[in-house]
Amino acid sequence: MTNKVLILRSEAGARRLLALTLADAGYDIRPYGVPAEALQCAQQELFDLVVVDQVLAEATGLDWIDELRKVQPTVPVLLVAEKLDLAAVIKGIRLGVVDVLNQPDDAAAILRRADTLLRPETVAADAGGSDDDRLSVALQAVLAQPERQSDTALLEKEREALAADWAAIHEEQIRLRKERHRLRNEAMIHEGEKLRLEKAKAEADADVERSRAEAERLETEREQMVADAEFLREQENNLRVYEQRLRELLAASEAERVSRQAATPERPNGEPGSGIQSAWDKVNRAMDMLEAERRSFNDQKITLRETEKRLQEWEARLKEREAQLNAREQQADTQAAKAAAKRAPLGMAKAIFTGTRK
Repeated sequence: MTNKVLILRSEAGARRLLALTLADAGYDIRPYGVPAEALQCAQQELFDLVVVDQVLAEATGLDWIDELRKVQPTVPVLLVAEKLDLAAVIKGIRLGVVDVLNQPDDAAAILRRADTLLRPETVAADAGGSDDDRLSVALQAVLAQPERQSDTALLEKEREALAADWAAIHEEQIRLRKERHRLRNEAMIHEGEKLRLEKAKAEADADVERSRAEAERLETEREQMVADAEFLREQENNLRVYEQRLRELLAASEAERVSRQAATPERPNGEPGSGIQSAWDKVNRAMDMLEAERRSFNDQKITLRETEKRLQEWEARLKEREAQLNAREQQADTQAAKAAAKRAPLGMAKAIFTGTRK
């Protein structure tokens, strides 16, 4: 995999020479002369090494590195400067500068240092020394000045504080990695729970639609039964009127028969007259028809009661099913609320990560 190097040098010739030297060595180069453009590139791509001049057109190299740390907090940085004062050395240590090169025009020296950092297997063990050794050399060069001897104790305290800060940052990074892994697992679990709840909701919606269709069908049957009941009541009234008329006719026939028997002598064989017999037969047939209609009406009433009972049972089952659906919906809402509460740490973790990067 090709290592990517970001170059920020204000002088065009030195920038071009360093870019060609590193490119010939197999590095992927992004050369810039404007700090804002270089920072924008760092926001879009990740780099394995950054080479920056201390003296820039718009700002100092250390100020630009301070902005770079907000975007890529762990990328190694080589600072190219002919000389640095004590404050600049301390600030460079705080910003995590891995080396200070005091030969701005020596592209080969910068290449060797880049190989030491990115390709240690190709460089001899004693070629350049560790990052702390090189920073120590730069620091000792500054401290060698007579006016800086009194600041040695302050610098040592600053270095100790910086080492403690870096150790704390390293521990915090490890903790955040573990927390991120845990939150990712919880996010996967929550996503599965969300899919399950959506499936349960879809099934509940389908059950609701089926229940509504069943309710509409039952309502249609209820309306039909009401119409049938009205028709049966009308038939019952008609039968009662018909029965009353038959009774009146029977009474009239009986009265006529009695009056005729009293006025007409009885035949030798004791049989009544043919006219009376014919009327009596008609009355009997009418009574038989009335009885048949009554039995039919009773059967229809029994059927209607059975249908009403069956309808009541359907209504009871429908209410029970609606109660079950409401319970399932409440359970789904409760589970969704719990899942939302469990997802709250994701937002907190995001805020923590964002705050760490800033």
